[in-house]
Amino acid sequence: GAEVHVAALELVGLEAMTPQLVRTFFGPMEHGGVYDEEQLKETLEVLRLKYRKLGHLRIAIEPPVVEFDAARTSVTLRITIHEGPEFRVQALEFSGGVAELARREEELARLHTGPLYLTGVGPEVENALREEYLRRGYPDVTLDVRPEFDETTGDVRLRVRAVPGERVSVAHFRIQGNARTKDAAILALMGIELGSAYDAEKEREAFR
Repeated sequence: GAEVHVAALELVGLEAMTPQLVRTFFGPMEHGGVYDEEQLKETLEVLRLKYRKLGHLRIAIEPPVVEFDAARTSVTLRITIHEGPEFRVQALEFSGGVAELARREEELARLHTGPLYLTGVGPEVENALREEYLRRGYPDVTLDVRPEFDETTGDVRLRVRAVPGERVSVAHFRIQGNARTKDAAILALMGIELGSAYDAEKEREAFR
């Protein structure tokens, strides 16, 4: 059969990105190149990921409309994009935490309020706060991070609820298998004091 080329590429619904920028995603098809159906699918997926990185989590791209000419040697492509809102974190709210971590919560709120909301923001906040709890003697802490989306404005409110659990301190050391090294030497090297708050990071450093 005849080799089919792209006669025209129509883009509908663009606001967040310029048509000139979006056209670059399509490579040779953007300016009369060979019509490649598989490459078109891959391009639309790359474009979808690009939008998500720009905070457009509700991005939707309709199946491309492909119109052949009478001789079936060229096509017109119409791509319709529904960008959806640009999501940004407008508030980071904490509840249930211990007073000694209030300043750290304020720091996290300042750091993450304002930027684009991406899928990794919630886990990043959770991991940072969990590490603080583990270093202050709360090995059983549970954290629940839930985003609330305003689908009209794109505002995101992150709610973080902490259940610290009991504060744990070091009550006893039991050392086994040390035939040639005294307990006191091992304890001195580890640097963990009896009665101190259990610190997961200090434990890792001590064993290293």
